[in-house]
Amino acid sequence: MVTETKATERVEEYLEAIVDLQEDSREFSVSALSQSLQVSPPSVSEMLKRLTQDGYLTTAGRGNFTLTPTGRALGEQIVRRHRLLERLLVDVLEMDWGLAHEEACRLEHGMSQQLEDRIDLTLNHPRTCPHGHPIPGEGGPSLPAMTLADLAKGEEAIIRGIRGEEREFLRYLATMGFFPGARLRVEEIAPFGGIRIAALGSCRYSLGDEVSRKILIERA
Repeated sequence: MVTETKATERVEEYLEAIVDLQEDSREFSVSALSQSLQVSPPSVSEMLKRLTQDGYLTTAGRGNFTLTPTGRALGEQIVRRHRLLERLLVDVLEMDWGLAHEEACRLEHGMSQQLEDRIDLTLNHPRTCPHGHPIPGEGGPSLPAMTLADLAKGEEAIIRGIRGEEREFLRYLATMGFFPGARLRVEEIAPFGGIRIAALGSCRYSLGDEVSRKILIERA
């Protein structure tokens, strides 16, 4: 049973991060949350205990946590507001998509239901955020599991989403035009997980394995 009448901002951040991780990998762990939220593993463990006590999570022991219906509903609400804000900031205010993510993080917790509904209506019910992630409640497509790193030489693909929302990383992709919907072709691959040469339009770019695994694609 949830004991808080109004979730704190920190609780919302954790539930949002859990929903994000489950959307991407279908599981979450102390280490994954620690990296996502940039807090220490002991702090994450303590917060997971609190979320369980407050009714947002259940546990089967040994660190196996599951979102309760209440926890999932609140987490998805924050994710929805975050992604709607990103669409507003990028599409209407023409803000850099990396900076838009940071601004959405600041604004999402204070948004009213009325403002959320107005943004959704004004944007004509967008189905994904600028990074390709589905907006809860809009029936957006699920992100593919395949990444650019899975393609062989000569294969073509369409970018469907970006894993990770660090500002500099998003700006780096933006300078190359690596947005959801862009079509690319793998021209060369270095051995042992090395550099991939990807062609996008008339331009060719060198991408390391770490970057390639953050670009979610479907074969064209």
